Amino acid sequence: MQDLGIVEIIIAFFLFLYLIRPFFKSLRQVNGLVLFPPLALFCCVALFFVYGFRPECLPLLLSTLIINIANFPALSSIAAHLNNSDYMEQSIVTFLICFIISIASVVLALQYAPLVPDVLLTEKITSINLKNRTNAQNGKRTSDELFVRIYDPENEEEKSNVIFVIPPVYGSVITIDLLCGALRDHGFRVVTYSKKGFDFFSIDDNGKRYAASLSNIKRIIKSLDHAWKNKSANIEAVYFEEQRAKDMLFLFDFIETSIHPENIFIIAYNEGGSALLKNINSFSETNTSLYQATGGIIAIEPLFFSSYITENAVRTTIYSKDIFDKINAELKYIADKKKTKKITQIGDVPEFSVPVLFLMSDNINTQNKNRYGAAIKTIEKNASFANVQTVEGAGPLDYSDIPPKYPVISNIFKGSGEKYDYQDPPDHNGHTDRLADLMLDFIEKNLEEKNLEKNIEENQVNE
Repeated sequence: MQDLGIVEIIIAFFLFLYLIRPFFKSLRQVNGLVLFPPLALFCCVALFFVYGFRPECLPLLLSTLIINIANFPALSSIAAHLNNSDYMEQSIVTFLICFIISIASVVLALQYAPLVPDVLLTEKITSINLKNRTNAQNGKRTSDELFVRIYDPENEEEKSNVIFVIPPVYGSVITIDLLCGALRDHGFRVVTYSKKGFDFFSIDDNGKRYAASLSNIKRIIKSLDHAWKNKSANIEAVYFEEQRAKDMLFLFDFIETSIHPENIFIIAYNEGGSALLKNINSFSETNTSLYQATGGIIAIEPLFFSSYITENAVRTTIYSKDIFDKINAELKYIADKKKTKKITQIGDVPEFSVPVLFLMSDNINTQNKNRYGAAIKTIEKNASFANVQTVEGAGPLDYSDIPPKYPVISNIFKGSGEKYDYQDPPDHNGHTDRLADLMLDFIEKNLEEKNLEKNIEENQVNE
């Protein structure tokens, strides 16, 4: 996003000219420079409207706002047609502090600007809009709009080997697009999707972008608040698992009836991976032929939030007519209800019989009893089918688009080891290629074993 950097430099230029004005006699006579901070503030606010939420630009916005507040008397003088060249009333120290803060905030914004080009691949790609109509619990009929993208390989014979990518909820179709392109270039037909109003963000078959709904953004933010021990955050995370389960079961029907893969591998991010493994039995029963064609599953940072359970507070029925007994019982219920906000145990975890590669943050080695408790229990329960790969320095969000799109957030949620530097060398596809290599090693190994088993069975039939 080079144009974002240009906007940030323009903001810095407006602030710079205003802040150096007291130190140069020739600039003190230019009253129009007091209009530059409002222009900088306008550009800063517009930046968030055009480019969406940019956390690295928040300090820049805050410093620009503070400078505008300090500049208000000067603006009032201009509005009253008074001379604004007398700087004896204003502290030079204030200008120096504002100057240093502004420089720091601009450097931060430029340092953590997104690295991924905001352009989708176009060659040999088919886009389809699908509607999944379901009955809600209240009896009303709902309709989810799914934007499916199919990446076809150059060789038509390679279309029988399919990879289905279930994206992260808080991910971007841009990074998933780069991943799908890398997988397609190795001879696979790749299918992925985004969901209107749900994913952050989604793109339809005409290239039109849709942001996630405000309620969904709130859910995403809330779910990040220790969903493995906070009940209210866990409820939101489980909601995402349920939604991903609904999407994938619908798309399994589409893939089975429209694409007819001979072999299929499924890559599922975060809640999608949890939902897939949790619903593996439903998958095997409702889409039997597709399940039989499944050569393996790659689950990226699945935390199985739905496996965490807590006891609900119980309201005691009081038959006594004493008002104090009733008040005491109600206070006890409120106290018990607050206690149940914390999750204290892990319930049942999924069981599966297909090869699964778990791509996890290396935090799993240090947070095994907290964030990764259910994931470790799942891996141990399915030890004969589970393979775990961790990447040194990868944080819990580093398997999504967060590092290249929001580097500052990635630096907040770090891994345990030395973090991968996305800016040295400045390779936009470094993170995606890194993931694709791990995935392809697993896929090609299992595809070879699956084809070998198939050849053995055919030879036994012929004999």
